[in-house]
Amino acid sequence: MKVSVSWLKDLVEFNNDIDELAEKLSMTGFEVESLEDLSDQAKNVVIGFVEEIKPHPNAEKLKVCSVDVGLPKKLNIVCGAPNVKAGYHVLVAKVGAYLSSKSLNIKLSNLRGVESAGMICSLDELGIESSNEGIEILEESETNIPTIGSNAVDYLGLNDTIIELAITANRPDGMSMAGIAREISIITNSKLTLTTSFLLFSLAVAVGFGALGSFIASKKGRTERFGFVIGFLFGFFGTIGLLLMKDQSKNDQSQNRLK
Repeated sequence: MKVSVSWLKDLVEFNNDIDELAEKLSMTGFEVESLEDLSDQAKNVVIGFVEEIKPHPNAEKLKVCSVDVGLPKKLNIVCGAPNVKAGYHVLVAKVGAYLSSKSLNIKLSNLRGVESAGMICSLDELGIESSNEGIEILEESETNIPTIGSNAVDYLGLNDTIIELAITANRPDGMSMAGIAREISIITNSKLTLTTSFLLFSLAVAVGFGALGSFIASKKGRTERFGFVIGFLFGFFGTIGLLLMKDQSKNDQSQNRLK
């Protein structure tokens, strides 16, 4: 089970360090198999702006780009992407960046006689699935362009950590984000913010029971509206009751494990 920490924070209010949280989860029966910091995929990758493009003097398919990355001096970057063009924002891996998805270290290099101080990236080169061919042009997918030179992590949605958990047969509650959020709420003494989710789930179940009640009522000679109302109320309050009972049971079990 892979768990997004940023998603968890939408479900439960906790401020624990990730390593500390992983240790607590392991102690309560959810063995943490790995922690993956997604931002590692784009460290030292920034927002750049292609100011000028010139043809490469020694290679027809290469272009020499002057790119602003927020530094006093523009970077000279050789690029072979067919869709690179001046006047647009791009993703730039500066010298020293490591693209983990491609096991690629970005170094100051010489490409066919022209110095290149970085790499203009595609999403694929940053480990992000995309149907776009060539480099990422920010204007084609984003209206609010980040500041030139700013870290690309937020733009790429990589400001997150993924916790991979080993779920055992006796902890099926760990197969959902809601179940993990409830566990974290207990072990960190944090506020759970699942109320809206509970209500939406209960409403969905209630509508299903309402439809069933309407069908049964029509077969018994009663009005379908009467059957729907009875089924809806039964489904809604019954589901809320079961969820509350389950939460209380889980709370008691977890507290006993922590003693």
